[in-house]
Amino acid sequence: SQSFSSRTERLHYMAQRLALSDTAIDLDDLADEMFISKTTLEYDLREFRRHYVHARPFVRLHRNHNMIRLSPDERARRKILCYLVCENWNYHGRGNTFFQYSFLDEKVMNTCIREISYYLDKHDIPVEDINIINLDLCVAIASQRISQGRSLTDKRKDLYLSDRATACVDELLDSLQEKLSCPFNEVERDEVRELLACSLLPNMRQVDQDGIASAVPMEIIRLTNNYLTQVKDTYQLDFFDDEELYITLTLYLNNLCFPVHNLNTNSIVPCQIQMNYAIGFELAMLIQDKAQDFYGHYLDFDELFYLAAIMECGLHRLQPPILRTVILYPVDSVVSLSNGEKARVVETTPVNCLRPKVVGL
Repeated sequence: SQSFSSRTERLHYMAQRLALSDTAIDLDDLADEMFISKTTLEYDLREFRRHYVHARPFVRLHRNHNMIRLSPDERARRKILCYLVCENWNYHGRGNTFFQYSFLDEKVMNTCIREISYYLDKHDIPVEDINIINLDLCVAIASQRISQGRSLTDKRKDLYLSDRATACVDELLDSLQEKLSCPFNEVERDEVRELLACSLLPNMRQVDQDGIASAVPMEIIRLTNNYLTQVKDTYQLDFFDDEELYITLTLYLNNLCFPVHNLNTNSIVPCQIQMNYAIGFELAMLIQDKAQDFYGHYLDFDELFYLAAIMECGLHRLQPPILRTVILYPVDSVVSLSNGEKARVVETTPVNCLRPKVVGL
């Protein structure tokens, strides 16, 4: 039996039902399945849109009176299934993963994990944990969907590929094709090729020897310089002499260019993070206009969090160190924010006085 006591559990169940259903779902039936009222379900739907439609993985939800369904796009359905599991991945054991998400076949998943690990080692391709998990899930979910007759057939344009990643993926899928009796066509292979190509780590030895300009396009260097110049002009904080920050920031901005860039957001509590990284977030927000011009969209919260963390590390290394303060306001007073909006103070005591913050926001 499954618990539906929390909204998070209900959102995961709704997402799984929608992604696996080929037909529209009646809202009355969905409310009965989760033992909740129609009013509660409407609030849950609002949260579902906020979590999955207006944020990653940006799926499309269609509603016609009392019926709802996801877009028939197979890529979108796989994306939300992968996102669901990855969002709650247990790094210490996988048993609970299969209990929570019955659509995952444990035998198929374990076979994919074993084969992927073998071929990454064979081709000497180191990959970060979050990207390995996404690669494992992408291949396992793809194999199951293919076996159910739901193969991808529409070839995408402008794929980001790498010869090194392609060679590894082709050997991997040839092996899985035989072990799982699952044919991977060229469109399916391109999806995995691109995912691995976007997961390749930069050659830091080359960066150390030849400089960061040898590892990223020149337009990324210009973006980094323009952003740090704006930080300097706005807050009189000069990070140009911090080589570690400059390289990390440049590589991160370059990573955001990739069509696939997975960020580990497990255990991130937005309100707590924003309070503990108050100055970092203030500095990170300065990039939004440049991001809109360069990437074609603003950075989302997860992308801003990583940027804020990079800037916070730089703040700790600044010489002389910057003055850190706690800004206190009377409860129920109205304060003006840097974006022009106003907010009312509702908290009486700061949780942590080691970081600057506006209490209660």
